[in-house]
Amino acid sequence: MNIYYIADMFTVVVEAFMIFILLETFFTKRSYFPVWAYISGIGILSILIWLSNIIFNFSLLNACGMVLSVFVVSLMYKGPMTLKIIISVLSILFIAIIEIIVMFFITLVFKITAEQAVQAPEYRLLGIMVSKMAALALFNIIRVSSKGQG
Repeated sequence: MNIYYIADMFTVVVEAFMIFILLETFFTKRSYFPVWAYISGIGILSILIWLSNIIFNFSLLNACGMVLSVFVVSLMYKGPMTLKIIISVLSILFIAIIEIIVMFFITLVFKITAEQAVQAPEYRLLGIMVSKMAALALFNIIRVSSKGQG
């Protein structure tokens, strides 16, 4: 087990948790699902994202697989189907944009190439930690501002 495997496993769990925060912001839980079903949903979404990463190897098809995975778990919530599609796309888009921005800053600050940032374990872990914290902050800002409006 190498650092990349550990980093990828950490990433999918955190992303799934953040996506569930976003889903709970815009949708209502279905009453017939117990609390443990939603906790299991985080695990299921983590596995789906991980499988998408393995099968599609971080390509555009991977993003599509991740969006589809988010849409599938969004069916656990009540709400308009069109909004579920939009949230599924936006959640993955936000995560991807934040990862790109963080990589850009890492390459600037440490004066390295993007390839070095991805391949060197210390930069990769730094990028994962900073990008996931930034994404969590963004998703919480969305949650707080949306709850404040309603």
